[in-house]
Amino acid sequence: MGEPLGNFYTQRRLGLWSTAEAEEAAKSNQSPGEAKRSAAREIVGNGMPKYTGSFINKFYYKNFDLTVDLQFVAGVDAWEIYYGTVLDRSGIANGLNSMLKEGWREDRQNTMVQQIRHANFAGQSSASDSSWVTDGSYIRGSLLQLGYTFGKELTTKWGIQNMRLNFSVQNAFLIHSKEFKGYDPEALRAPASGGRTYSSTNIPERGHISWVSTLVSN
Repeated sequence: MGEPLGNFYTQRRLGLWSTAEAEEAAKSNQSPGEAKRSAAREIVGNGMPKYTGSFINKFYYKNFDLTVDLQFVAGVDAWEIYYGTVLDRSGIANGLNSMLKEGWREDRQNTMVQQIRHANFAGQSSASDSSWVTDGSYIRGSLLQLGYTFGKELTTKWGIQNMRLNFSVQNAFLIHSKEFKGYDPEALRAPASGGRTYSSTNIPERGHISWVSTLVSN
């Protein structure tokens, strides 16, 4: 009660159990290489953005015009639920390459990525925790459109009243934080706790490229 809408409420990942903590881990029915989590759940993020906005403008140079539409969202967290499959449940489905590059080993214990284990034989610790929460901020190039209008001196000679060419790209680019591993922070499968960044195997926004010519004859 009294907390903002869209909070993510789960356990915090404190690290991984080390070989030196094997006896302590066993008390929780765990072993070195598994996630060490807080005893109680807590607020670990929020899916409601603090800042949203856009920059829309049109620039002219001689017969050329350029339309730019940029969209941004900042100060928002993404709960990447699919981490339970691609990061914390090895041996069941395809996973992120960080499982290999950063996964816990006896010679690499200072990491937050759990040891690779086959669930059916070695057990896994795939409960949701704060390590699944990442920065969901982004900047999107919603529209870039370049146009050229032919001058009257040419169109008159050709017996044309007006002639124009347009080249446009929708969803031209997307810049997001390095820690976000999904395709698109905005392409969401389901809401979570009133937030808008519950990310689970989402499909990214499509890009569109179009070339349009407009010709008006006399």
